[in-house]
Amino acid sequence: MQALSLLLIIATLLAACDTGGASTPTAMPAPPTPASTATAVSNVAPANPTIAPAAASPTAAAASPTTATIANPLYIALIWHNHQPFYFKDPTSGVYEKPWVRMHSIKDYLDMVTMLQQYPNAHVTFNMTPSLIKQIDDFTQNNDRDKYFVIAAKPAAQLTADDKKFLLQRFFDANDKIINRFPRYVALKQLRGSDLSDAGLATATAKFQEQDWRDLQTWFNLAWFDPDWQALNPLKGLISKGQGFSEAEKQTVLDQSIEIMKKIIPAYKDAQDRGQIEVITTPYAHPILPLIYNTDSAKIAMGSSVSLPQPPFSYPQDATAQVELGKQIYKDHFGKDPLGMWPAEGSVSQDIVKLFADAGINWIASDEKVLASSYSLPNGIERDGTETPKLPQFLYAGYTVADSARGAMPVNITFRDHLISDKIGFDYSGQNGGSASSDLLNRIHNIQKSLAANPRNAGHPYLVTILLDGENAWENYDNDGKAFLNGMYQKLTADPSLKMVTPSEYFAKFPNGRRIPKLFAGSWIDGTFSTWIGEVEENQGWDYLRQTRAMLDPYLTGKKSIPAAKLEAARLAMFAAEGSDWFWWFGTDQNSGDDAAFDDQFRNTLRQVYANVGEAQPAFLDVPIVARLAPAPKQAVSGDISPTIDGKADAGEWDKAGSYVEAGGGAMSSGQQVVSATYYGSDAKNLYLRIDATKPWDNAQYSFGLYFANPNQAAGLGFSRNAAKSATPQPLGFLANYLAEAVIENGKLTANGVYSVTNGAWGSSPIGNVSAAAAGSSFEMAVPWSALGDLKTGDAVNFIAVISKADSDIAKAPGAGAIGFTVPDRNPIQVAMTIDDPKGDDHGPGSYTYPQDVAFSPG
Repeated sequence: MQALSLLLIIATLLAACDTGGASTPTAMPAPPTPASTATAVSNVAPANPTIAPAAASPTAAAASPTTATIANPLYIALIWHNHQPFYFKDPTSGVYEKPWVRMHSIKDYLDMVTMLQQYPNAHVTFNMTPSLIKQIDDFTQNNDRDKYFVIAAKPAAQLTADDKKFLLQRFFDANDKIINRFPRYVALKQLRGSDLSDAGLATATAKFQEQDWRDLQTWFNLAWFDPDWQALNPLKGLISKGQGFSEAEKQTVLDQSIEIMKKIIPAYKDAQDRGQIEVITTPYAHPILPLIYNTDSAKIAMGSSVSLPQPPFSYPQDATAQVELGKQIYKDHFGKDPLGMWPAEGSVSQDIVKLFADAGINWIASDEKVLASSYSLPNGIERDGTETPKLPQFLYAGYTVADSARGAMPVNITFRDHLISDKIGFDYSGQNGGSASSDLLNRIHNIQKSLAANPRNAGHPYLVTILLDGENAWENYDNDGKAFLNGMYQKLTADPSLKMVTPSEYFAKFPNGRRIPKLFAGSWIDGTFSTWIGEVEENQGWDYLRQTRAMLDPYLTGKKSIPAAKLEAARLAMFAAEGSDWFWWFGTDQNSGDDAAFDDQFRNTLRQVYANVGEAQPAFLDVPIVARLAPAPKQAVSGDISPTIDGKADAGEWDKAGSYVEAGGGAMSSGQQVVSATYYGSDAKNLYLRIDATKPWDNAQYSFGLYFANPNQAAGLGFSRNAAKSATPQPLGFLANYLAEAVIENGKLTANGVYSVTNGAWGSSPIGNVSAAAAGSSFEMAVPWSALGDLKTGDAVNFIAVISKADSDIAKAPGAGAIGFTVPDRNPIQVAMTIDDPKGDDHGPGSYTYPQDVAFSPG
């Protein structure tokens, strides 16, 4: 007991002495363990009794701490992530599919760095991704353009019907806060209307005159410029004019966009060379590096039961090459190697640490969720009533991570404050710039106060890392966020207790951060990789990627030979397909409003890999990852139906069904229209389908196949049963995992069944049966829900019918694409008894005694 008491006394004395102000501590305060997290804050005595308690509200004002409170300033690392994916570029025309490199260049990338000239003490970090840099080069050095630029440049008098449809569909692709600043742009949007169906667009096209088209071509481009550039001529004069633009004035706007793009890379290089900013980069195509290394790494955060692509995608050599290529592109543009690297989406794992170390990268960054998981904190970074971390010394410390087992040097790592970063990215746009920037400063002051409350934190250099997109947030702010950005820089640089630094400046001054034993495999989004893998569409994309990479491997390893230029083009296309952005839009967790376009670009990029090595294009690349759904039906489902399956379509049976009416489409082989209308609906037991033909069915053998996608099961096949017999198989438009089939011959049902996918083909042994009948020109089918796998109420399913004659597919129904449908409640409430409560019988037929307590009122 005496020895134990002595140890406790010594420990107490050491703790009491740990209030000094050593500027470079040898060790940061130890990270908490799960058991100590709950008590770590409450057991700490205040560092100074005169310090007020933390504000009760996150937005409450907090006095700026003085240097007497904290010996060192609180360091602030602000990192803007500037990124665009490798949009597909037509290899012949050099035209990019999407305009967003150009549009964000004229709205965000240049002014974000030039505005810092007003704030020389604001040291800021910018991540410039190689995919963004290379596309800026293409526009400014190779005269490449995007599809939107090409259509905008076309004289309005020469626009085709397809051009006009594209203008109406895509030239209002801007936030309302951008459009609403300009009355003529608003008027053009009103003239178009909100009906974007083919019929609605045709009506709008008839309303537009030649000048309207020219003004729309001009305004889409003019409105996207940053307000700083709109305030200068020639753009200022055109905005004042407002409408009636000439072809020459329209071209001036387009020319100005290229001129601004030419200034971007030089502006960043100049700011870095004069020491105000640090420019960092990302692996080449912005890949989720741990998943490129091995997709099975997703199990670490998502659990062993998560559905992942099998076999896994695992190419560590590609992960290494992505890092090295990103580093080389950076050096080509900035004249030196990068010190820092932002792993795409903050996605890290212990496996990839060595890749950065071997490339000479000094520091990387990730998210607080990854830090918490690296130390197995079950509740993550816990926060108090002011939304300040309860253990700020844990989140805001400097760290290192190493792969010592493989001989790698340590790499510094910092973790973004998730909440503050998201406040800027998603929340502050709803406030005025002054109050939003004040709220940011108050939150930082609350961090200082929380650190000061523990005397053991004194003298330690803490770093608050704020990291988010440098372009996507500002269109949601008034005036592109100018008031907030200027207010933020002014307040952060005017506060003597704060110091804005780049991470390289911080780690150069304070090396030897605490070593993380094992870096968790996760990202900034919920701490996992669930946004990029695990859903059916996402896993399908990884499978396409794996098959293409396996085809390419013999060429990369020298087993097959092609010209070096072709091999390099194939390699870069492969790396572009490994980028994260395609997978971001696959699945249901993110929605661009145009996911199918990203799917097309992804598969076109993979096609370029095959084209460059001279291999035949595989059929699977014709199968969309994002289901191609038909437009809105002529009539939506309005209730349950339970038709008698006799092929007669009796009156009233299908009144509540959804319906599509064909307008000349649906034919697959003969070119002749087969189907006139498609009806669909359900009840608790069955999914129902009715197909009306343009003429009565003859006595030949017809096969009616309903191809169905169950979202709770692995992806299936993208082609019909008969596709293998066709020289030009037509894809279904999605991956189906069930086939409900009925064969009609001489007007009689001769075979039927429900089939699943077996060994990569449609099975031959039915796992269930269907009811079906044909009469005259109608066909009806009932498919039991129970035969279509495990389905839950509310599941989103897709299905389409394929009609075959003599083993040849002749039509789809509906012809415009698959039907999207929501699984109904298949266990409705069963009414066992109905009892009426007669009115006016409160006293009953006899002399009842009712409760007398005042709690009971008459009636």
